[in-house]
Amino acid sequence: MESIALSNLINADVYTPGGRHAANVVEFIVDPNVGVVRFIRLSINAKRDILLPWAAVTYAKSGSGFILTHMGEKVLESRLEEATATRSR
Repeated sequence: MESIALSNLINADVYTPGGRHAANVVEFIVDPNVGVVRFIRLSINAKRDILLPWAAVTYAKSGSGFILTHMGEKVLESRLEEATATRSR
């Protein structure tokens, strides 16, 4: 099993399952009681941060960054819609 320092993954690219660039990694939220990443904070166009569950992404075997799972893509779209609706109020 390969290990990677989380600090090396900050600013990593995040892609949709279709290969479109969706975001960049801002930070990882770790559960200190068990040492497991629970959430990932993504920056969308350097304008908006979105928090997603760790299960919403997978690490690309090519090492090029992360790929949203299909569930992750839906959660991201939902969070973006919520943020847009909140801003327009």
